[in-house]
Amino acid sequence: MLIDEDRRKEIYNIAFGFLIDHQISTIPVWTEDLCQMLGIELVKLSDIVQNTGFTKNKIFSFWGNEDGALHSFGDIFRIAYNDEKPIKRQRFTIMEEISHKLLKHYLDSRFNIFSQDYDEATYRRYEEEARMCAGIIICPPQYFYEYKEVMSKRMFKTVYNVSEPCATTRIDVFSKFEKEIKSSYLYDFLPTIKVDKDYLENALFA
Repeated sequence: MLIDEDRRKEIYNIAFGFLIDHQISTIPVWTEDLCQMLGIELVKLSDIVQNTGFTKNKIFSFWGNEDGALHSFGDIFRIAYNDEKPIKRQRFTIMEEISHKLLKHYLDSRFNIFSQDYDEATYRRYEEEARMCAGIIICPPQYFYEYKEVMSKRMFKTVYNVSEPCATTRIDVFSKFEKEIKSSYLYDFLPTIKVDKDYLENALFA
């Protein structure tokens, strides 16, 4: 892990502050709604290919990956994402890019959708920080801790609407850092989480 304890605690507080400020109290958390709330435009890979004539590989070379990237210009933010990936992967990618904004990575002049030219260690650290922040927002941990004794991986995947690899990682992180996460001065102010009943009924009987 590239993030030390002090930085992890900063990330918890940023993510918790976001959950509290926007009173996010229902899961699944829908990333499209968050983008609308934050004034972030979503741009699909398929639209970029169609409108620019660039190949996918050329676009991936800009992004530095095949999932997506955040672009900022002044106060304008756009998230480009690969709409050919599975839906749950797309959701987490978008949440990661939102997290880059919340963590202010975009203030690094090297963090640019057209020229991500920082060193590999910096890139990996930014990505790890964004994944941690994204994991907390898309899977608010207070719900997991409330039902930890009965929370199977299958239940986690279903209620949070995430992939199995994401569920595995989040359960591991929430379990490993439980004491640290709960020690945040903002933890007790987090909204009580409920599951969207209509979503859950559809998910269980799909």
